[in-house]
Amino acid sequence: MKVKIDLRDATSIDKALNELEKFQERLLKFATDLVNELADEGADIAGVKFSEAVYAGINDAQPGRTAVRFSTWKRKASVYVNGNAVLFIEFGTGITKAEAPEEEAEIVRGRVMSHGAYGLRKAENPNGWYYTGSTGMNPPEDTYQLDNRRGSVHTKGNDANSSMYHARLELEQKYTEIAQRVYERSFGR
Repeated sequence: MKVKIDLRDATSIDKALNELEKFQERLLKFATDLVNELADEGADIAGVKFSEAVYAGINDAQPGRTAVRFSTWKRKASVYVNGNAVLFIEFGTGITKAEAPEEEAEIVRGRVMSHGAYGLRKAENPNGWYYTGSTGMNPPEDTYQLDNRRGSVHTKGNDANSSMYHARLELEQKYTEIAQRVYERSFGR
């Protein structure tokens, strides 16, 4: 943006100030639109990742149930997921399962917990454990319904799906593309 000013002319200075204020408004609108677009895309990506997660049990973090949402306050946004299974899907359960990526260490009550040591601590048993319920829609291979005990399921836990972590990585890769798209809508080519 170029602004020409005749320092000897007060109307020229006022005109330049008005142009700068209009540009600032457009820039703030661009920033707001960019944050909203990133939040929308992040929520969509996280929703897909959670819906495809391998999980023994009822995955209540499914998209379409308003589990994945975003909210905007000024020019900040957060993507978050609600549900009882969210932490188990994100970080995994059971001591025989793979750890979550190191960058995504789970922190519970201010201290890092060992894998499988949270919740009811059933996951500390390397032979697995039983729960009453469903194997879920997309259970791990070592999770199965017991024939002789109605409603009883045996599992050794869930690998960390790291849905939010991977959604963040994917969003970072799409950032330039999204920013260019919003910029073109806001300022033209």
